[in-house]
Amino acid sequence: MKIIKSVLFGALIAFGAILLHNYMPPFGFVASLLLTYLGIRVVGQSLYYLRYQVLAGATWLAVVIRAGTPGDGDEISIYGNSYGNLFLISGFAVVVFSLILSRSNSRYISQSQICPSLLSLTTTLSSANKSRRRSLSAKLPAALACTRCSSNCAS
Repeated sequence: MKIIKSVLFGALIAFGAILLHNYMPPFGFVASLLLTYLGIRVVGQSLYYLRYQVLAGATWLAVVIRAGTPGDGDEISIYGNSYGNLFLISGFAVVVFSLILSRSNSRYISQSQICPSLLSLTTTLSSANKSRRRSLSAKLPAALACTRCSSNCAS
């Protein structure tokens, strides 16, 4: 089911980007690249595994290449003008960039992003015995954010 979701979402991203790339030339082009980047990132956030992002990117590429080739009636969705050529090249680069970027910074959280009160709790967890560890682990928030203060914790 996740494979079907990633294929359909990749096709939807490509369809939206194709419609936007030639609309209001500089803004539509930028919007189509932004849509492509954010769409691939959303696939990564909702389906998590890299294989689904790669599948959505491959579907995006297949739809864009099909839109750039003439059909039976010589209709074409991506013209051979400067914005069409830039869309093909930079769109592929954006897909590859979003795949690489999503793996480089999504797995690790730096120490500065974690609330200090949460850090002290995890330090207590690592030094405590097993029974105390179980009781304190229920207090850890799921998103690794402090429940007492804002994200810019000072306490």
